[in-house]
Amino acid sequence: MNQADALKNEREVIESEIKNNDSFSGMKSKFLKALIQDGVTVNESALATESIGEIYGPLQKQVRDQKTRQESLLKEIQESHSEFMRSRGSTSGPDSLRDSFLTSLSAAHDTYFEILANLQEGTKFYNDLTTLLVNLQNKVSDFCFARKAEREEMVKDLQQNIVSAPTPAPPQAPSYHSGAVSTAPPVAPQQPIPPFAANPYQQYYYPPPPLPVGYNPFAAPAPCESFYCLYEIDF
Repeated sequence: MNQADALKNEREVIESEIKNNDSFSGMKSKFLKALIQDGVTVNESALATESIGEIYGPLQKQVRDQKTRQESLLKEIQESHSEFMRSRGSTSGPDSLRDSFLTSLSAAHDTYFEILANLQEGTKFYNDLTTLLVNLQNKVSDFCFARKAEREEMVKDLQQNIVSAPTPAPPQAPSYHSGAVSTAPPVAPQQPIPPFAANPYQQYYYPPPPLPVGYNPFAAPAPCESFYCLYEIDF
């Protein structure tokens, strides 16, 4: 496999030389020289093939050598792989212990890289979250500072308004008060007691209503003066 890696590196170098080859810059001068020597009968195909062979001949040789070495190396890799697979077919002895160890090592390798990927992703997430929280904290601090300054300015304006407000005048006594105002509570005027009151503390007296007249069934009926009464009497 190390030989395969070395072969791959040599092939990349050959590919770079083919792409970056600038030997064709002198082709124009060769065509002009041939045109001067031979006139209008210039064999462009032969001249181009000769120039291409001169430029890419060494590279073509390297490519052929690479191909031969690749085929030989591929055959060796296949033989080594077949031998390795035959050795893995044993189910007892040292080979079995080796297979078990290699299986555990492969599982540990996969687990390690999985944990490493999760750790990198978590670290990136918390780094981004920290940046967002710091920005939010700065915004909250600026907002609180602005509100505090606004509160202090409003308190200052309120105090200035209270200080600059005029002092209210004390209340004046009514004009009909000529002397000093008496602090004694007012005395209610006494009402005269009527002579007909049974109780001197009673202010009003209501006489009892007249007794109702009883019904007398033996009394003479009242004269009937209606039209129907007169009609019945005449009949």
